[in-house]
Amino acid sequence: QVRTEDGYCLIVEQVSHHPPITALHCESDKWMFWEEYKLDIKFRGQWVRIQPNGLVHFKTKADGHHYSWNKPHTTVHNLIIGQYWADHEGEVTIQSHQTGDQAFVDWIPYSKAKDRYRELNGEVVDSNGSVIYQLIGEWDKGMKRYNEDGSDEFTLWTAHEPIPDNERQYGFTLFSMTLNEEDSSTLVG
Repeated sequence: QVRTEDGYCLIVEQVSHHPPITALHCESDKWMFWEEYKLDIKFRGQWVRIQPNGLVHFKTKADGHHYSWNKPHTTVHNLIIGQYWADHEGEVTIQSHQTGDQAFVDWIPYSKAKDRYRELNGEVVDSNGSVIYQLIGEWDKGMKRYNEDGSDEFTLWTAHEPIPDNERQYGFTLFSMTLNEEDSSTLVG
């Protein structure tokens, strides 16, 4: 999909259905983003667990900084009866290929955290393993970075407000919804 109004070009292909394997490449004049991953799926009647295996990559064009990371596992509950809800778990490791610095972010499952299951906690360490920053946030709200002593708060990202009636739209964001819009430049006939 070419989205010139947004300044990037996106190509996504499901290269295998059994097992599900996806490849993605997205590029603008300032950055590149790509990933390839295989999904391991476990279905247990009332829930499904999705385990992505593969890495996500992001590279800036101006200075060549390259980062890669893995994804947490996701469980969707109440598939047959009740309100759907998602639970993420696992450790996400973000690697800087230039400096060797790493960030470790823990996604705590509901079974261990109950009301705090959306919380994200982590730390950034330098190539020697020394802690540089603490990371605190919620996966559906945003994340902040603090110095080791808790000072110098910096907002890393903030989630967009959900679209109206998003429960009926599978919890998709406005961006996710636009990916399914027809694009006359790709239609045949």
